Amino acid sequence: MQFGKISEKTKRVGELIRKITELGQEQKADINDVRNLIKLIETNYSDIQDDVFVSSVATVLREIDKDGRVDSSEKDLLLSFEKTLEEPISSEPVTEVLGKNFVLTGDFDIQGGKQTVEEMISAAGGVVKSGTSKKVQYVVRGSEAWSFGNFGTKIEKALTLNLTGKAKIKIVSEEALLAYFKLNSQDAMDVLRNQEARFSAQWNSAKVVSNNFTGLTN
Repeated sequence: MQFGKISEKTKRVGELIRKITELGQEQKADINDVRNLIKLIETNYSDIQDDVFVSSVATVLREIDKDGRVDSSEKDLLLSFEKTLEEPISSEPVTEVLGKNFVLTGDFDIQGGKQTVEEMISAAGGVVKSGTSKKVQYVVRGSEAWSFGNFGTKIEKALTLNLTGKAKIKIVSEEALLAYFKLNSQDAMDVLRNQEARFSAQWNSAKVVSNNFTGLTN
């Protein structure tokens, strides 16, 4: 989705997710319905099977097909796709940082950018990892607006692990992490204040030079 305009790919994936959700809502979901959806993906979605949602749906359906039935936990997994499609990145405040593993992705608005966020997480007792894995609890997305089909590899990995039931990684916004720091970590906020003070001093120094420097011609 780009600035309110829904792409053809988004529509197609949305239609597939709705079919998956309908299957999850059925009281007596039949294994034949699962197999029909697998065939549908193989025939109608072959050109976008590398899409994170399409590939995850296919993986889940094939796992269900292995045991020949659709149990309640598998229904819940199918139902989770629609919610993730609508709101993949949460703005709800992070609930805990101490002892948790974080991955950062995208550009951050905060003074000093990603480096400051890393330092704040460390000050609050968290750990920043370079890549997404089952051992990660949070992926934090910078301020850049979310665009369907343009998650970046770190978020795609988290979505795939979540949607296939292999992990429960929370994908949150920059604001969600900052909200936690403001309420719960004086040490983290001290990192930010020190960074802002350094920037202010550098900026004021630069303005003095620009006002007084006369070495350039018009």
